[in-house]
Amino acid sequence: LCDIYSWPSCGALATAEHRLEDLAQDVADAGRLGAEVGERADHVDGGDAEAHLALAEVLRTLDWDWEGAEREYRRALASNPNCEAAYKYYAVFLAARGRAEAPVIADRACEIDPLCLMANTVAAWTRYLSGDVDRAIERCRHALHLFPDFAPAQRLLGAAYFKAGDHARARATLEASVKADPTDPIRLAWLAHL
Repeated sequence: LCDIYSWPSCGALATAEHRLEDLAQDVADAGRLGAEVGERADHVDGGDAEAHLALAEVLRTLDWDWEGAEREYRRALASNPNCEAAYKYYAVFLAARGRAEAPVIADRACEIDPLCLMANTVAAWTRYLSGDVDRAIERCRHALHLFPDFAPAQRLLGAAYFKAGDHARARATLEASVKADPTDPIRLAWLAHL
């Protein structure tokens, strides 16, 4: 599947294959292909952060192997302490598990790439889940300052306003999001949730 002389690119390919599961009819096949490529890259170059990250995501999303996923996230970070994506996805994993260190991990992703919209939104998400709604709102506003129509930040900002008790702002934020793309079912669902 990968050229032996470009094994570092296999980690990226593994990540891409895993991401294809969002579009694939057979999610398991796409995820397994990502895991297979990631394992091959890891076998040849155990220091490929992208390969470890791809394996972590497969273990988390398909196998629900929390211990294995955390091990691979940590290996990705050990392989490349400046891998913004590894910090970002590890923060999502930690937040979903209710772990207190999730915001600190998300902040590291933002330090590495302060202009990354998803890193900033993940940092907001970790705050939202930990109950720090004011900081979640602040992070969402920062992401939207960078790109005003960024749907994940718009949706989370609306949810954060709602959780903070500011229902009028929540509705206005989500209505503006739907106005930006009235055909997006996720935007519509978040608005309908109010």
